[in-house]
Amino acid sequence: MPKRKSWNVPIVKFGKNGDFFVNFSGKKIYLGREEKEARKNYIQFLRTLDEAETSSPAAQNGKRKHVQVQELILDCLRKYESHPKYQKIKRAMQALRKLYGKAEADEFGRVKFQAVRKSLVEEQLAGSYVNELMRFVIWCFELGVENEKIPEGIPAALRAVRPLKRGEAKVNPPRMNARDEDILKALPFFSKTIREMVVIQRLSGMRPSELFRLRPCDIEKDGEVWIYTPQKAKSDRFGKKRFVGLGKVEQNILAERIRNVRNDEPVFQPIHAVMERYGKRKLDGRSVRQLRKMYTKDSYRRAVKRGLERAEKQGVKIQYWMPYQLRHSAATELSIQLGREAAGVMLGHASTDVTAGYDHSDREKVRRLVAERDVTAGTGLVKWEGQ
Repeated sequence: MPKRKSWNVPIVKFGKNGDFFVNFSGKKIYLGREEKEARKNYIQFLRTLDEAETSSPAAQNGKRKHVQVQELILDCLRKYESHPKYQKIKRAMQALRKLYGKAEADEFGRVKFQAVRKSLVEEQLAGSYVNELMRFVIWCFELGVENEKIPEGIPAALRAVRPLKRGEAKVNPPRMNARDEDILKALPFFSKTIREMVVIQRLSGMRPSELFRLRPCDIEKDGEVWIYTPQKAKSDRFGKKRFVGLGKVEQNILAERIRNVRNDEPVFQPIHAVMERYGKRKLDGRSVRQLRKMYTKDSYRRAVKRGLERAEKQGVKIQYWMPYQLRHSAATELSIQLGREAAGVMLGHASTDVTAGYDHSDREKVRRLVAERDVTAGTGLVKWEGQ
């Protein structure tokens, strides 16, 4: 029996017909239409591939006595399939399997670890992102120790490799907040659905995923401020509930929206934006089937980008911004008004150290202080106009 070529972890794609699928050995393998079903079938697909290898004559004759790295990878993907950072974990496993999927797991050391990291750096990925992916590689081997498949000293040896320092890989510019004037200029060029999503995210500081999952049944409407408790939140794994406050503007938007959806459905759906665009005209049935029940970070980003492009074509001078910057804008405003600790509570951060990465209030405070200095100064260099 010919030896099968080593394979990379196939990437799940979303087809035009509304199905999830993977390409493998020149064939398109369909995983289903619903995301939960597709993820389950994807894990089963990987398991089938692994079993095909381990059931080969060489394996059955006892020639394969040691655990291979790819077995640890499959264990890792199964273990963390519901983890909020699953996509990043899968990305790390792809890089690991590409180089050392067939290698013996107990022979994986610091040199091979650094080789995987080098391959990621050569893909022009940011150093901070590469460091994060390599932490997931360590997780993979820690799980191998937990399952008694490899010696316990391997993860400790991998942790001894120092992370990439600034300058050793690509450095992405820091994420900045979106200016309110640019947001206001863009609003008329969005559909009503996207426009209201942008306003709510900017005011509340929600994560995009929290906005997408917003359902009527998750909102407490008692009192002057409504409280939204996301069904799934980043803090769930720490046993901490996430609470999002919704003020008057958000309430006015949602009051109409929640009357038009079921109690357990997302308030904002792609079909709403399409209906707003086409009105009562009959939509193509296939197009409707393609639309998902819930926005994703990519579909939301594309909708915002298209609106900004329309604004630019109309001659509107606008600085481009992306949805993730709205949370930064909310953090900056809240820090200026209420302080960094209060902003952290509003944003759902575990500590103010996390909030500091979103908070650009120091920059804004400096601008205000210098402007105030220029206005109130009497004489001296502040009033100097040159010669």
